[in-house]
Amino acid sequence: MANETKIAILEAMCRLCESRPFSRLSVVDIAREAGIGRSGFYYHFTDRNDAVQWLSRSAFARGIDQIGRTLSWFDGHYATTRILYPFKPLIVAAAQDAGYSGAEHSYLRHRRANLCETLGMRGCEITDELLFDIEALAASEQHMTNAYIRGELGDMPPRKFCELLVGIVPHALLQATKP
Repeated sequence: MANETKIAILEAMCRLCESRPFSRLSVVDIAREAGIGRSGFYYHFTDRNDAVQWLSRSAFARGIDQIGRTLSWFDGHYATTRILYPFKPLIVAAAQDAGYSGAEHSYLRHRRANLCETLGMRGCEITDELLFDIEALAASEQHMTNAYIRGELGDMPPRKFCELLVGIVPHALLQATKP
């Protein structure tokens, strides 16, 4: 039930972002649009940034964080993209908001840590070269994702976008995460 309410809040935020900037989303408006009370919003999230971060963390946990563990590179990216894609207006609006600019650095730290943890679980030694590949991949994924959500890659379906993401994975990382 809690996740259903969180999703309803995010869907409300997404609808509101189609007509106003992220910075102009008030908790009162979000709660009204979601059909809950203001306290209901605060029960689940501390603020609108927290809501978007929860969405991202949830999508990562079920997708890219599982790459090399339970999912292939494509399946991990595709799972994450399928979760986030319906919230594209919200994600674009949040990414354009100056108050949400820390998300990029948070993503990069999370992605590096997750890949290092996955490789460690697989018994791989993290060499300087492999660490360079991890850093470069995380930055490249972030850059491509930003371009995708801003529409700079055209009206590309999620499956095609995920194929592009898999195409940039360095060979050493592909080899280290093979099933």
